[in-house]
Amino acid sequence: MIQRPQPLRSFLSWCLHAYAILATFYTLWNLGLPLLRYRSLARNHLAGSPPRIILPSKMTPQQAEEFLWSNFSLSAHCPLDAWDPILSRAFPRLMHPSRIIPYYYRAAGNFENDDITVTTLISSDRFSVFQNLVQRYKGPISVTIHVSLLSLDILVDLHTIYTSSPDFSTYVDLHLVLSPFEMSEGSRQFNAWRNLARLYARTDFVMMLDVDFVPSTDFRSFIRYNLKQHLLGSGVDNAHLLMERFVQGSVALVVPAFEYARQGDGMNPDTFPRDKTELLDLVHSDPPKVTPFHVAWARGHQSTNYTKYYSIPPGSGQVYQVLKHDNAYEPYAIFSNKAAWCDERFIGYGANKAACLFGMTVAGMEFYVLADHFLIHRSHLYAEKARATERGYNRKLYLDFQEEVCVRSIHKVLREGEPDTAGPPSIRNQCMHQKIAERMTQMIQEYSQGISPTTRSARLPPLKEMV
Repeated sequence: MIQRPQPLRSFLSWCLHAYAILATFYTLWNLGLPLLRYRSLARNHLAGSPPRIILPSKMTPQQAEEFLWSNFSLSAHCPLDAWDPILSRAFPRLMHPSRIIPYYYRAAGNFENDDITVTTLISSDRFSVFQNLVQRYKGPISVTIHVSLLSLDILVDLHTIYTSSPDFSTYVDLHLVLSPFEMSEGSRQFNAWRNLARLYARTDFVMMLDVDFVPSTDFRSFIRYNLKQHLLGSGVDNAHLLMERFVQGSVALVVPAFEYARQGDGMNPDTFPRDKTELLDLVHSDPPKVTPFHVAWARGHQSTNYTKYYSIPPGSGQVYQVLKHDNAYEPYAIFSNKAAWCDERFIGYGANKAACLFGMTVAGMEFYVLADHFLIHRSHLYAEKARATERGYNRKLYLDFQEEVCVRSIHKVLREGEPDTAGPPSIRNQCMHQKIAERMTQMIQEYSQGISPTTRSARLPPLKEMV
């Protein structure tokens, strides 16, 4: 037997030990650390304080831009699920590659559960408008802003405005969506951004509001006072029951929206009316100086029933129900965070907000109007060409979406077969004219007239044949 020299044996033994150590380190690095990182992400998200990158103070614009690029440039080549598996599952329709940074700025204020968070989204050309909303509302706000990696200097402007007033650091939680896409046709994911702002709202109630609206009255205090009284305003029957339904998520409160007839009159929020008496004076002037919002597109807001709103005297504290609900109705409403979420398939202008409200309505949401309160739209120019193109895309998509929601909702009702859920008014009213759902709606009507469940169930086609 050949004996190896002692030095060679020692060297081979050292190599084997070194290989074992390196292999163990490699395994821990590639398997153990990602697992620990995943657990840390989950723990941070559940605790409400996800990781974030903060822009250092006292930097020149050039230094700030270099800092931002060094921190964010990799995200343009990194899909969402590679950096955060939790948010990847929460927003599966978000365009890739994108990176979400929740609480890029986090408000220092502590908000009570019964407070109302305004959820909104902004672009860089709306910073000054957003500043006015923050100063006027003085309550919790959760906002999403999309930032293109080609325009990271926007974050310098954002830092400037966020530090310009203590109201921002007290009330505003700001969340970033970073991507290589510019804010152009095909990249405006409004409903996904709305859902993101709502997901990180820290109160039980939210208001989905466009950033260019000015809260003219203190509806926030009115609702919180009524919550403590367990009453939903006056002028309605079963006010206690309605308030319970509001808390549970089946009643939403509408704040009527108005705008100036002349665009030039709607530029300065300091001149806007601050109570209903002032508003009615402007509405009833000859010619009217203020009109319902988008009066030319009656389907969007006329379900609010402005005639009834005008007939109720200021200071009444009343609410009234929306009885005729158009499928294009898109009011600015306050509701429980338990309500249905916005469908994120809509990209760009047109039908995106209406889809949010339609889904809630078919799910059983009822709308009541606050008769003493209102919003005023701050006038601005619209990108009409982009809006026309995107509305064309979304018009057909919205019809398909309505049919899908109706079919699935009616199918669920028929399968459950419970008399008290067969044919709720929300499904009857919203789905009657839908082509696919028309026959199924008729089945619900027959059921309410006494047709046996066995006969009805036999007529029900499988879901795959209906969609």
